[in-house]
Amino acid sequence: MWHYTCNNKTFDFKLLAIDEHLKTKQSLHFHAPVEYDTFDWQNTPHSTANCGIEDKPLLKITGTLDDDSFVNIARNTGKIKNIKI
Repeated sequence: MWHYTCNNKTFDFKLLAIDEHLKTKQSLHFHAPVEYDTFDWQNTPHSTANCGIEDKPLLKITGTLDDDSFVNIARNTGKIKNIKI
């Protein structure tokens, strides 16, 4: 079972464990079930969902660029360059 320990006490609720840590300044430890140590995470199919009650913008970029130096220029100087597609 998932749980936390702090100051030789066991907590099922994260906020209670954090409260104990803040009061005692003792280390806070998270414990996962032993099955998570041997589970084959890299070969497990997965997907993500960014969902909620509000619409969110979606930007999908495909392809490659021959010259991507404008990225570093924009990052360092704030200057934005329009590229032709």
